[in-house]
Amino acid sequence: MPRPPTSHFIKKKFDVNESNKTVTFKKSEQVSPPLASQNSNAVFLGLPGSPYVKIAKDTAERLNMEFIHIQSPEALRNAASTTGLSLAVDATIGLHDETVRETLFHCGHVFYIMADVSTLLAGHDETKQSAHERDALREHLAKILLDLEPFCLQTSRFILRPDAPYGEIAMDVDEKMRL
Repeated sequence: MPRPPTSHFIKKKFDVNESNKTVTFKKSEQVSPPLASQNSNAVFLGLPGSPYVKIAKDTAERLNMEFIHIQSPEALRNAASTTGLSLAVDATIGLHDETVRETLFHCGHVFYIMADVSTLLAGHDETKQSAHERDALREHLAKILLDLEPFCLQTSRFILRPDAPYGEIAMDVDEKMRL
């Protein structure tokens, strides 16, 4: 079978002056403060049990930002008028309300910590729970996830995997904060 024509592909010509030299491009190992951190906030949205608070605290420390744990719509409205913050936002604060979602969306770079039920369950203290209580918690978390995840996805600009290595999460956050 003959190969299809490739003449319609975009082609760029590069002249190489020194063919024995190479250049390698890679992500910087050095963390520099993001350009947008002075003009914006890093907002970490998560469900109870996901590591959104830890990621927000670590980001605040690493990027010299102030950390605030948001647990009410009023606290979110107060923080929205300030910049240079790393906010940990509990997704159960009222994402059903469109004004809360709008405030959150315009508050800064919104990262959703997208966790499954197993991850959310692992984030709760299991030593003080019977098997029945644990099953009830699993059902409750599944219900919350099903109810709120569409709003979290609608509100966020970026998604972070909680199971990714911490260094990868930090690099991803730093890179996105530069946008």
